[in-house]
Amino acid sequence: MNFNLNKALKLVTAIVFLLNALLICNFILYPIVSADSGYYLAIAREFYQGKTYFVDIGTIYNPLAIVTVGLPFLLDSNPDIRYHILINIGIIILVGFCFYKLSTSFLKKKEWNYLLTGFFVLLLLYNDGRYVILEPLSVVFQLVALIFYLNYLKTHAISRLFVMGIGISLAFLSKQYGLFIAIPIGLSMLMNKRALLIQIAVTAFGCVIPLVVFYISIHNSTFTIADFVQSILGKGFAIDNGNGTGLELDFKSRMLFLLIFIATNLYLIVLPFYLNRALNTKHFVMITVALFSSFTVLFFAFYQHYFIYVIPYLLLLFALVIDQTHTNLFQWKAFILVAISIGLMTYSLASSFNSKKEIYQSQLKYASQLNAIVPPNSKVYLSGIMPSFYYSCQFNSIDSKKVSYAFSGYLFTSTIVKYLDKGEYLVVSKDSYKAYQKVIADLKVSKHLIDKEEIYIIQKE
Repeated sequence: MNFNLNKALKLVTAIVFLLNALLICNFILYPIVSADSGYYLAIAREFYQGKTYFVDIGTIYNPLAIVTVGLPFLLDSNPDIRYHILINIGIIILVGFCFYKLSTSFLKKKEWNYLLTGFFVLLLLYNDGRYVILEPLSVVFQLVALIFYLNYLKTHAISRLFVMGIGISLAFLSKQYGLFIAIPIGLSMLMNKRALLIQIAVTAFGCVIPLVVFYISIHNSTFTIADFVQSILGKGFAIDNGNGTGLELDFKSRMLFLLIFIATNLYLIVLPFYLNRALNTKHFVMITVALFSSFTVLFFAFYQHYFIYVIPYLLLLFALVIDQTHTNLFQWKAFILVAISIGLMTYSLASSFNSKKEIYQSQLKYASQLNAIVPPNSKVYLSGIMPSFYYSCQFNSIDSKKVSYAFSGYLFTSTIVKYLDKGEYLVVSKDSYKAYQKVIADLKVSKHLIDKEEIYIIQKE
């Protein structure tokens, strides 16, 4: 029976790694620029043009992930989106490697470790991994921090805590939610009580180093430490009304995301019934707290790619349970549920293949037509139009500091028009245009049809 299970584990592992390779090829063949991707890459372009992050570029996002996925701008002012996607995929593979290192600490059976690692990478690719996103790099540094902390618990080498502190700080600088890894690690420190003050001091020193380096790199006479703290906490960019954060999703949309998450993680069905097997393991509390602290991200915003923060700790908890439950019945249950989840993701991805291809082709067509009206390198604000076209059309922000590439809905129409200078454009969808009519009396307005969609071009002459 065990031999047959091992054989099944190896077969499905081979299939899932092949599926990951095919998905990566598909993502590169038909590279789609999502709304978030256009926002991040447009900010990265301005950074690599020489503008100072936070000082000259208004944004609520910390810089490390944006600057990393934007590296191709060092070589080309208009790089192919594929280069950015390749960096994102490389980061996802790195997350997979970090997960494997951790899973081998919790689970002795290598066949399960290989399968869970392949499954983990597939989950990351499935949860918006085809786009340029910030979460994977943040999770890389979370897992690096966890790896070094576990190493410290084994060796008591104080240098591991210093590196762990750097990892926590870099996770935070990639995206603010990365800081949540400090909660389970901090609780574990309190519980083990070994040289607690030294642990805290060394970890804090490690955390401070990247922040100090970043502050020194952007500091000037008008940008104070208070401004810096506000900025890295996501509060430095003034927003008029604060919507558009994902909290506005209706109940139906939230339930859909949850159903997708459960369907792709069906092992959740058996986890509660066997969780008691792992209660007395060394790292059960820390991983459980990491899982629940990562779930709190969904209280701030509710997007599918935010589950990337949850998945590693859920799977690590599952690995603990597998390691502590040796009955053939459970092992087969766990395997079958993982295999079904892989099958459901495969079906979902295969059935959406044509639609993704059409989106890719449609984006190319739309960008070409829009650039025929508004030339590349123009200063533009897109309102009701996908922010992906900031990148695809090579548009710059109308005011990098005050307006930047804020999603429409973050700012009042009067605020947007206020920062519109001579020769700059507002590109507005038909639905959004009504909100502008009262504040554009002195501006030039023209109506156009792009890909059967009615848009308005508003320009200050």
